[in-house]
Order: sequence, then C-alpha cells, then structure tokens
Amino acid sequence: MAGPKTDPFSTNAAQVIARLLQNPQAVSNVQLQWLRNQYPANDYMQGILAPYEHQAFAREAASEGPGGAAAMTVAVPAYAVAKGLGIVGGRSGSDALTQILAGLQGAGQGFTQWLQSKGARPMWADNPPQQPPTWITGVRG
Repeated sequence: MAGPKTDPFSTNAAQVIARLLQNPQAVSNVQLQWLRNQYPANDYMQGILAPYEHQAFAREAASEGPGGAAAMTVAVPAYAVAKGLGIVGGRSGSDALTQILAGLQGAGQGFTQWLQSKGARPMWADNPPQQPPTWITGVRG
C-alpha cells in the first residue's frame, strides 16, 4: 500500500482522515476527492474512503433542496449499476451496496440540512417520544 502524497496547498491527509473519523459530515466531497487522489486505484484506502465520498457528494447535492435530494435517490443506485456494468470506471473495488447505502444516507442528511435551514423541525421536537409500550418492552411500571 502506497502512502499518501503531500499537497503543500491543502490540509495533509492525516488531518483529513482524523476529521473524517471524528465527524464524517465535517469533511467535504472535495476534500474526500483530494484524499482519494492520494492513493492509487484499487488501493486498500480507496475502498475505505469511497463510501464516505459517495455520502458527501450526495449530502452536498441534496442540501440544495428537494430537487437535489430526488436526483440523488435515483442517481446513486444508477451510478452503482453503471459501474457494475463497466459503463463508468471505478477505482475502489469496494462493495456497491455499501456505496449505495452511503450515498442514500448522504441524500437523507443533505435533505435534512435543507429542511432545517428552512426552519423545519423534527416531528418529535414538540412531542418527544414517550417510553415504549409495555407490549414492546415486556417491562411494566
């Protein structure tokens, strides 16, 4: 496995990875693309970073509004199918389902960010969930 190259004009790879591990939503798609470009295709790190990059791309697109969110729910699986058929090249060799799930998670995160920017609140904000019913927990009282 080749180590990351250094880029004198950007944060170093170790700092981006540390931020990614602390809070994946704090790392942008551009930062993840830069980080992935530090490793050769099919390198072990490509498979680790690819789902995070897919998540960030979809999150940023979906945060533009409902159109971006809707587009991502179609584009994410379509892109995985295109890669699987060899129509589009891939460099990670990682599991397509993992990348699809990460992309859809990112679309949900982005749409949630957009809703919150418009003043929307979660449906449970005014009425927080109560204790689960006893028929679920089996615990009474």
